[in-house]
Amino acid sequence: MKLARKYVLLGLAVVLLAALLSGCSVTVAPKPTPGKIRICTDDPYIVGYVYIDNDPTGEYIDGWEGFSCTDWITVTLHEKHYLEVWNSVDGTTYDDSFTPTYDWQTITIPIP
Repeated sequence: MKLARKYVLLGLAVVLLAALLSGCSVTVAPKPTPGKIRICTDDPYIVGYVYIDNDPTGEYIDGWEGFSCTDWITVTLHEKHYLEVWNSVDGTTYDDSFTPTYDWQTITIPIP
């Protein structure tokens, strides 16, 4: 039984060595990590409902009233997201993108 186990391990080692020598590589991508962000602005021209990646967040932001922030919104960290603030009164939109890098991050718009 021990001899069979040695041959199996030796076989696996040979296969791995052959794969490495032939130029194969293994890339391990990080697991998507959710995190909380909030969107803030003090720009009086940014007023409306907040959409992230074309999905409604249920949040409203109003820079006309002064510094305004959404509640905390769950997104995937280290991934580029598309932001839209849509004003239902006059139909104007503010579009931008952002990549959050840590949990509980505040994204202030307009993004410089």
